[in-house]
Amino acid sequence: MLSQLYACDAVVFIAPEWGGMIPPALVNLLLLTANGSANGLPLGHKPAFAIGVSSSGGGSNPISLLKGYAAKNSQLMWLPLHAIIQNVDDFLAQALDPQLDNRFSQVQSRLLVGLKSLTIYAKQLASVREELVELSKIHPFGQ
Repeated sequence: MLSQLYACDAVVFIAPEWGGMIPPALVNLLLLTANGSANGLPLGHKPAFAIGVSSSGGGSNPISLLKGYAAKNSQLMWLPLHAIIQNVDDFLAQALDPQLDNRFSQVQSRLLVGLKSLTIYAKQLASVREELVELSKIHPFGQ
């Protein structure tokens, strides 16, 4: 998996709300991609799109935790937008039609806009990523 993270140009994190938090396995993955743990920065200066998922009306906690916790030592670059999928079972039962005027379609639209934005960020950052990763080695832990 580490080689795939090094090879990718961008990352989508789909984080289910797990007891009001992000799942421990995801926390562990983020720790293992931090500077010093993965023989470099596999996620360094790569754009990331966060998607929070909840079986009920929650889903915002994973977004807050991901964006607040997961960037410092991994040098991950979060997009300024995100998506929250609430009542995921009902959401998955809907047909894809982001043009409709209901809350599920609005989330579908956010997902499509987020993924398109992620593609744009990835293309734009690709030419400077290597240089930014080299600069990150000067202050590897954000100090």
